[in-house]
Amino acid sequence: RVMEKRDFRGRITAKEEFLYPDSACDILPEELRLTCAQNGRRNIQALFETSGKSIRLTLEGDCAGVEWFELMPVPVAYNTGDGEEQGGAMILRDRPSVKPRYASRQAPFEVYDCMRPIADGLIPVKQGMAAFCVSFRPAEGVPAGERLLYLHIEAEEGRWTLRLRLQVFAVLIPEDRFP
Repeated sequence: RVMEKRDFRGRITAKEEFLYPDSACDILPEELRLTCAQNGRRNIQALFETSGKSIRLTLEGDCAGVEWFELMPVPVAYNTGDGEEQGGAMILRDRPSVKPRYASRQAPFEVYDCMRPIADGLIPVKQGMAAFCVSFRPAEGVPAGERLLYLHIEAEEGRWTLRLRLQVFAVLIPEDRFP
């Protein structure tokens, strides 16, 4: 059975933000807008709910290359200190009763903070969730302007497609300064 897009749930972002195994999931969007230098690279992080054992990712469009990564959860046993409120201590051995104001969460928790390369785009599912990162760059010499790319996910429940509107700017990142 092929499900409609409104049936797929997860979380997807192009921002530099942490995702957690218990991050709130919602209906996935149909489109994401991105910007990039002509020789730049863009990343998308996502959580995808499914009852299958794996999902397969493919990227369609004018792209020079794509890399797939499984996001791996890392346990955080202690909140780190901010160096001031604890008199210079950076690890809080005594668990505070409330989340410190400078912390993203109160420990213990897990955060997706490691990436395992996946050569074929086949992402394993753990506890009903596929956690992944897609890294891609525009094709070499592509002129400035908007490009359409399509991220396809094949799951147990069917196929979901995300339209990526990539605005490529006429800017080059100097590789000799930023290898």
